[in-house]
Amino acid sequence: MSKKFSPVGCVFKLAVGILFVGLLMGLSLYATSRFLPVSWQLPWVIGIVGCAALVLGVELATVILSPGNSTPFGILGLKAKDLDLPVLKSRGLLASTHHRARRAFEVSEWGDEGPGYFIELGDGHVLFLQGQYLYDYGPIEDEEEPESSQERQFPCTEFILHHHKKYRTLLVIECKGTALEPECLVPPFSNENRKEGLVPDDEDIITDRSYDEIKERLQREG
Repeated sequence: MSKKFSPVGCVFKLAVGILFVGLLMGLSLYATSRFLPVSWQLPWVIGIVGCAALVLGVELATVILSPGNSTPFGILGLKAKDLDLPVLKSRGLLASTHHRARRAFEVSEWGDEGPGYFIELGDGHVLFLQGQYLYDYGPIEDEEEPESSQERQFPCTEFILHHHKKYRTLLVIECKGTALEPECLVPPFSNENRKEGLVPDDEDIITDRSYDEIKERLQREG
């Protein structure tokens, strides 16, 4: 399955992002003219404040609007999987959680949230992951560039979630086991699911419901 693209979602996020960045820059420039002494209100000072507000605004908008597909390093053009994990580990900045999985099923994407997976862990608990970052680990079929195609890597029977301790960001999923083909594809979460608080957050571990209970309910409601 190739990566899905949502034009409406992208246009909406772009519009909100531009509005957010513009508002932040306006507030910054207003604060500069309102609170700084007149002697400090020089063109180069205003320029620095404006540039800082632009960078901060773009980064915050990226993190807020696309949490599953961004990191605090996004404005620098760095991707999570390109970070040097051994270096982070040597500096005490890497937190790693090892999981073993039995089976998994997929939740259809709504809008541009990215795919979601309910994964039954070895201890019987259920891990939920959702975000556009999961496209990097799914099957990719690219007829125009066959070298970009790949087989499914995740979900898999054994994997490690690596996080940046300082930013609490999921950097990469290290797939160590055999790939697990999702048992089924259930419909997107309904509004009723959301109102009832049945939609987990990314990386939530569910302990009060079994894997089969979750799957049967979502299949039944679909």
